[in-house]
Amino acid sequence: MGTIKDFYKTDGLDYKYRRWKKYPTGRFDYRATEKAINDFLKGLNVKNALEVGCGPGTWTPLVRNHTEKLLAVDISDTMIDEARKNLQGLDVDFWNGDIMDYEPEEKFDLIFSIRAFEYFPKQEEFISKAFQMLNPGGKLFIITKTKASYWYGRTKIRKALNKVFPFLFYYEKKEFDNRRIKNIENFHQNRVFTGELKSMFKKNGFESVKVKPVIIRPPLFMRGKSEIPVIPPALEKPVLGLLTPIDRALSHSSVFTLFAESFSISGEKSGAVK
Repeated sequence: MGTIKDFYKTDGLDYKYRRWKKYPTGRFDYRATEKAINDFLKGLNVKNALEVGCGPGTWTPLVRNHTEKLLAVDISDTMIDEARKNLQGLDVDFWNGDIMDYEPEEKFDLIFSIRAFEYFPKQEEFISKAFQMLNPGGKLFIITKTKASYWYGRTKIRKALNKVFPFLFYYEKKEFDNRRIKNIENFHQNRVFTGELKSMFKKNGFESVKVKPVIIRPPLFMRGKSEIPVIPPALEKPVLGLLTPIDRALSHSSVFTLFAESFSISGEKSGAVK
């Protein structure tokens, strides 16, 4: 088993395009994630922010508009190089390395991490370190993949369908066969229950902890990533069009994380020093 650093060293060059732009499902997911970030950032302006796991800089510009200074960190040198290319002209500092090894010269008003937390090997230690790196009143915002969701239980259904109706996986197999790099096994995900993550936040001193679902749609698209292949390409746009207002309506309540591919969690460091 490799590491997320190994995976993105070879597979990260076209990640942003493949995941968020190539198909309507990715674009739907992008808009839902973008909305969740913007909802959190609304009215928020800080002096100093830290992005952990910036990847190719997909979400960095959204936060850059709300802070005077921004440091983007990623363990993958490939991703840092891609972020530098994608964010040319944007005033962002970069640091390549493991966030657990990073020793900041000053504390931050905002720490955020989008779809990277599930790859952290020391998750609670990161929460604790984030608390220590924040100024009083500072905020931590994370978006991560959901564990207790019908998204998480699709693997067995996929295996059964693949044995009986292998033709349903035509688009997925075509995509995989055309890929330049085939090292999907080189990373490990550790998804966390929403309640467990809330407990980590509170245990390590965070207050006003809030959880909200992010991407709410069924994993039923033939060209989706590792989904149950039911909805063909010709029906992607109309079906996703129907799902868009549902996602927006349900994304304000933590109850609907059971129907979400990912969720956000935020917490605040009180004015008192721990």
